[in-house]
Amino acid sequence: MPKKVTIYDVAAEANVSPSTVSRYLNRTSYIVKEKVDAIEAAIFTTGFKPRKRKTSSKKVRNMKLGILVPSYDVPFTHRLLSGVNSVLSQTSYELIIETTMWDRDRELKELQAMVNSELDAIIMVCGLATEAKIKEITEDLPVLLVLREQEGIFPVINIDNELGGYVATTHLIQRGHRNIVHVRGAEDNIDANQRFAGYKRALASAGIKYDPRLVIDGAFESQLAMESMMKLCKEKRFFTAVFAGNDLSALGAMQGLDRSGLKIPNNVSVVGFDDLPICEYYIPRLTTIKSPLSEIGEIATKYVLDLISNNPTEYEIPPIEIIHRNSVAMA
Repeated sequence: MPKKVTIYDVAAEANVSPSTVSRYLNRTSYIVKEKVDAIEAAIFTTGFKPRKRKTSSKKVRNMKLGILVPSYDVPFTHRLLSGVNSVLSQTSYELIIETTMWDRDRELKELQAMVNSELDAIIMVCGLATEAKIKEITEDLPVLLVLREQEGIFPVINIDNELGGYVATTHLIQRGHRNIVHVRGAEDNIDANQRFAGYKRALASAGIKYDPRLVIDGAFESQLAMESMMKLCKEKRFFTAVFAGNDLSALGAMQGLDRSGLKIPNNVSVVGFDDLPICEYYIPRLTTIKSPLSEIGEIATKYVLDLISNNPTEYEIPPIEIIHRNSVAMA
């Protein structure tokens, strides 16, 4: 029978005192980040499992993290979780994943269930609940919000969606396009609104008058984007380029253009947003704005581990960038 690993083994592996390991597990006092990292690496290396306490305490580490995501079939979820897993796979933390299905009541129910499970911290991706309501449920539990607007109670990690929309639209303008369609996401989606704002800012900066007739609904979905694009083409509205709010709606718009007899990029240029893997294999290959979602998953995990240990949280989000492929041509 293998010898049971104790905090003394962890302490020896981490080159710290057993009392420091005990303080780490019980969160009774501050420990510098270098020692926290060493202890977490030692716990992973030795396979140490903290014993379950008869009495629960919000301060005691249970080596469990929770993450709430909108759904598993949202394309960015996989990339975000791959980043989370790349960090947690080097620790002994257990990851609990639940979905909200874009439903506020379900979100609050799953959040309460996570709190009841005595997790060490929670990462909430997107979400509809207010920060005040989240605080009411989680109390002093460390919480990190990802890909949503900040209200001031919790730390938030997000990409610069407005800048992304501006860069995408400016890329088309620099290639001579002035009549640019925007396939926007849902009006109650903060990412969609920010990317739409970037589109309008780019037009204004170039002295191009904003035309609401060139904005069509895509809801970040391929089917609706295709239908909206086919409807626009039937209206004989003149345009030479499209900026879609995400890659799924870009691919749907491209299908709508093709069914309407328009070739990409010969007749219409298209730019998406996200850089999903399929963009590389679609014909033509889609030019798009790359969202550093995997990197955000990594940063979010490191950030929340620092929150648990009350360590400084200083991380820079990688900048967005445009990935040039074959769906854009000169006007």
